[in-house]
Amino acid sequence: MSVKVAEMAEEPSEESAPEKTIATDKDICDQVMVLLGRPPNFHQCTAARVSDTSFRVNVWDKEEYSSGKITDSFFVKVNDEGKISSSSPDIKRRYPSITKA
Repeated sequence: MSVKVAEMAEEPSEESAPEKTIATDKDICDQVMVLLGRPPNFHQCTAARVSDTSFRVNVWDKEEYSSGKITDSFFVKVNDEGKISSSSPDIKRRYPSITKA
């Protein structure tokens, strides 16, 4: 007796992969500033996307901004939720904490 095996079309899975969150430059700077704290003469934080999951983040001081000096700089990687998963160097609190508005 032979049995025929019918080819079944694959149906879309109800368990789809979680949607990836696209992190913005502001999202990344906000996360860095919460971890780092706010420098006394803070001017701005800039985040430049290097790849889909990597950013170069620079923190500028008002007094040093005109000379182009960066007070803090990090290379960060983000996960699928847009949260910082690693940084080089490690982001450690250096300044008083800030609260997110």
